[in-house]
Amino acid sequence: MRLMRQLCGRVRIRSPSLKILSNDGHFDELFVEDAPNLEWLLGDNLCQRGVHFRVAHAPKLEFLGYLGMGSLAIEIGETIFTEDQILVKTLMPSLKTLAVQLMNRRVGYINWFMQLLKLFPCLETLYIRVRCYLQSELGPMVEEDSTESWSMLGSVPCMDKCLEKVVFEVYRGYDWQRDMAKFLHRRSMFLKTMEFHCIDDTNTTFIRRGPRQEWVREQQELLCFDTRASRDARFLFFDLNFNHHNICQQWHREWYKRRYYNNLYKV
Repeated sequence: MRLMRQLCGRVRIRSPSLKILSNDGHFDELFVEDAPNLEWLLGDNLCQRGVHFRVAHAPKLEFLGYLGMGSLAIEIGETIFTEDQILVKTLMPSLKTLAVQLMNRRVGYINWFMQLLKLFPCLETLYIRVRCYLQSELGPMVEEDSTESWSMLGSVPCMDKCLEKVVFEVYRGYDWQRDMAKFLHRRSMFLKTMEFHCIDDTNTTFIRRGPRQEWVREQQELLCFDTRASRDARFLFFDLNFNHHNICQQWHREWYKRRYYNNLYKV
């Protein structure tokens, strides 16, 4: 199901049969009122367009993305995320895969991220996308969320019990990305795989050319995962792929699995 702003500004979902909802975020409000069989909800631009996103009843929802601080509001049951308030009351234990978009130049992004993870105690896979800006658009990193902040944090339930895979979808080697990766590795007791889909050019917004092998080796050394919560974790580096979730839904899943490791770096 594809939704566009030209059709309506507010979308309310009530369907006993809907399983997959994919949209581009071109609306003002998305309200999942009653979708007892909904399993997959992908809004590629929900996090950027000031959308009010609400979920009242979706007990089988397993995949959700992309969530980000750009949303006007996120409401899941009685849980509320707005610019001025974060209140975690309702949890969603059905969710297995979450995709988020982060930018470390938003005040409070670390707290926002950690509070969001609390909603999903059974989370197994986490996708993290960084929004790519032109170099001229980048301001200084906010002092509130300096890199030292990660070392002061504890874990959340999904890290203690079930988080197995973390994917940095657009890994550009920023200091804050490395600190975040080290934190997730250190705190995730059952981590099996951490993937880095790499790009090293910070001067352009849209690029599909992968970095040199030397750059990838340098990043591997800088990450230096010494303190290991999960000693069996693998660390895989890929040439940057296209958006995972637009091409790995049910009708492309087998094709996508066959090609997934074609861009793996041998480091």
